[in-house]
Amino acid sequence: MESKESQKIVKKKISLSTMILIGIIFILIIYIGTIRYNNYMEKERLLYKSQGYDLAVIDILKSVSTCQEVPIGYGNVTLNVVAVECLKKQQAEAEQNNK
Repeated sequence: MESKESQKIVKKKISLSTMILIGIIFILIIYIGTIRYNNYMEKERLLYKSQGYDLAVIDILKSVSTCQEVPIGYGNVTLNVVAVECLKKQQAEAEQNNK
């Protein structure tokens, strides 16, 4: 009788140890998955952010190339930007008209 009871106790200990081990592995998998997901989302956010900067610069360049003043602002600072090529062109035209 004692051997059967001791076998049951050993099986319960193995079962409990196995369950604890499975639980720890499960928690580690969730933890590692969360870290990888957060890293992936951060990379995506940075990618979209850099694409936004690229689009803003392209939009500014297109606007400035029309030889019109383009207001650019950030916070409390606003500047009017004009392409230097346009200023040179206007200066050359003014010199020709003065001759």
